[in-house]
Amino acid sequence: MERAVVLANMGGARSLEELKLFLKNMFSDPRIVRGPLRPLLSRVIPIFRGPKVWKKYQQIGGSRLHRLTE
Repeated sequence: MERAVVLANMGGARSLEELKLFLKNMFSDPRIVRGPLRPLLSRVIPIFRGPKVWKKYQQIGGSRLHRLTE
């Protein structure tokens, strides 16, 4: 059986609100999180992880993807 690795660029947030929406959508996907806790996790994770991740985005100067693709 052959195997492959697929690398995908899912974009980058331009604001904390965009980042929170991205996290909410990602953790709402049943292929990412399975089970009855998915709806709860998709609402809680952006609240707690969003600001922490946004600080890291700011430390590296934000996402360059928008500038490169626009």
